[in-house]
Amino acid sequence: MNKSLFFVLSVSFALIAFPFQNVNALKCYEGAGGVYVSNTCTTGLNACQKIETNTFGVITTAKACVSNCVSGTVAIVTTSCCTTDNCNSSTSIISSSVLLAFSLLSAIWVKLH
Repeated sequence: MNKSLFFVLSVSFALIAFPFQNVNALKCYEGAGGVYVSNTCTTGLNACQKIETNTFGVITTAKACVSNCVSGTVAIVTTSCCTTDNCNSSTSIISSSVLLAFSLLSAIWVKLH
């Protein structure tokens, strides 16, 4: 195996296996339109939020890390707040590490074929 390819694979594996994260930071799902990614919130963002809007029976959802959050419903908008890792979960999740691993394996497969 080529030394540079071996180095890239080794570094990629290390980043996937041992991500650099602040162990005290909150993780929340972020995104909209049915695609949500688990991310580590930046400093100062201490809650996970999920906002659902019901427009004529069509529910749209947005999720994010936020600094201030108040749960409740006003008209057609329902806001939920929580403070534990990935508490604003969803059935449609793409883990950052899984996405990175899939991309890496796809690149290797293309390179070899």
